[in-house]
Amino acid sequence: MAQATRLYRVITPTKTHLVESTTPQRAVSFIASREMKCDIPAQHEVFATAKAGVEIERLTDAPLSDETRTAVSQAGLEVA
Repeated sequence: MAQATRLYRVITPTKTHLVESTTPQRAVSFIASREMKCDIPAQHEVFATAKAGVEIERLTDAPLSDETRTAVSQAGLEVA
């Protein structure tokens, strides 16, 4: 049996979307996957991005991985 759907309004900085979905999380994910990109930057990209003033936003309290800690320290950012 198919799950019931409903319309959700997903608001981004540039547009408001009406999305038919089974949950609000799926509606947001659907729009996000079309409008955003997520990848793993190379160390030189971390350095250039940090130098441009972009801060690292932490989603977790888990410790930084060794790879991230190395890239961050080479970019001259404070490592917690």
